[in-house]
Amino acid sequence: MQLFTKRLELRYFKQTDLEDLYDYASKPLVGDNAGWPYHKSLEESKKILTHFIQQKEIAIVHRSNSKVIGSIGVMNPTLPEVTMGKELAYALHPDYWGKGLITEALNLFLQYLFEQYPIVYVCHFVSNIHSKKVIQKLGFTYLKDTIYEALEINKIEFASYYCLNKKDFIALKENFEEEEYRYLRNRVGWQELTTRQIQSLVIHSNYKVALYQNNKIVGLARVLSDQSYLYLLADMMIDPTLQRGGLGRKMLRYLLHQIEEEIGGNLARIYVMSLKGKELFYESLGFSKDNVTGLLILKNKEK
Repeated sequence: MQLFTKRLELRYFKQTDLEDLYDYASKPLVGDNAGWPYHKSLEESKKILTHFIQQKEIAIVHRSNSKVIGSIGVMNPTLPEVTMGKELAYALHPDYWGKGLITEALNLFLQYLFEQYPIVYVCHFVSNIHSKKVIQKLGFTYLKDTIYEALEINKIEFASYYCLNKKDFIALKENFEEEEYRYLRNRVGWQELTTRQIQSLVIHSNYKVALYQNNKIVGLARVLSDQSYLYLLADMMIDPTLQRGGLGRKMLRYLLHQIEEEIGGNLARIYVMSLKGKELFYESLGFSKDNVTGLLILKNKEK
C-alpha cells in the first residue's frame, strides 16, 4: 500500500525504518499521549518494528526528507458494545506538531479505509486536547467517555470515543476536474466561464484542494503563485447546502499549511480575493486588511 499527498507518503513499515521509529517513539510525550511506554533503546524499537511489520502498521513519511515521522494503526474497536468497523490509533513526532500533518495523514488514510469498512472509531485521553481537535476536524461524532486502562504505563484515565460513518465522511483531495469546477461554480451562482478558461485555470493553479462527500464534490479552492514570494488564494466555493459547517476553514487551513511549508523562513506575502462582506471569515484565519487594499476591473460584467 502506498498513498500520497504533496507532503506525505503512507506506506507499510520496513526494516530500514528503525532509527526513524526510535526517534519519535523515544519521546515521552508521544508514548504518554498514545498509551504506550516510550522507547528507551534501539533494541526496544527493533522489537516494536518487527511487530509493526507483521501487523501492517502504516508509516507516515514526510516526502521532503523521506523520514518516518509517525504511525497509524488499525485494530478492532476497543468499545465492548461495538461489533463492526475498525478503530484507528496514531502517533506523530513532536517536531511535526502544529503543521496539519496528522490531520492530512488521517484524511488520506480514511479514504482508503472506507473502501473496506462502513464505520471507523477513534479515541483519545480526555486530557489530550490536541488529539481532540484533530478528531473533530475530521468530522468524527462524539459517543461517550469511558475508563481506559493503559496498563503498560500504569495509566488509568477517561478516554473520549468517537465514530465516523462512511456516508458522513468528507474527503479532502489535492485536485479537481474541469467539470467539477464548472458544476460547483454553477451551484454557488457565479457567472459562467468558457471551457477554455476553466481548462486554463485548472492547469495553472499551483495548489488545488477539493472536498468530496459520497464521491461528489462539495467544495474547492485554489492558489496562484510564483512559488517564491507571492501567493493568491482564489475561488473558494462550498455547496450552498453545506455552508457554515466549517468546510471553508478546513480547506484554507490545508492550503495555508502547504504554502507555509514551501515558504519556510523566507519573506512572502499571501493574499486572498474576498467577496465583499466575507472579510471577517478570512481575518479569523490570520489575514489582515491593515496594509492592503483591493481594487478590481471586472470585464464583461454580468448584467
